[in-house]
Amino acid sequence: MKGVSEILVNVKVYYFSVFGKGAFTLGLDPDATVLDALNILIGKFGDDFEKETGRNLMEALQSYFNVFLNGKHLDLPSELMHGLEDEDQLIILRPVGGG
Repeated sequence: MKGVSEILVNVKVYYFSVFGKGAFTLGLDPDATVLDALNILIGKFGDDFEKETGRNLMEALQSYFNVFLNGKHLDLPSELMHGLEDEDQLIILRPVGGG
């Protein structure tokens, strides 16, 4: 049986001023982790995020944003090495404030 050469992970980022429409499909190695997916986003959008906010994107993802994998909240940075599977859904949300 031939091994899987790539998994596809769907990503939605709700921060439109930096990430545009915020919907991406990432092709990753079968042994990819949450960190691998986030590193791709940082490579594509990290500079724009820092210009807009003055913050490092990885630090913001770990301390400011809410990150969910298939509906389960991830505790970052402790779950950065959580493995990904084909058709997983990674959602990144800014915290909502107000009342």
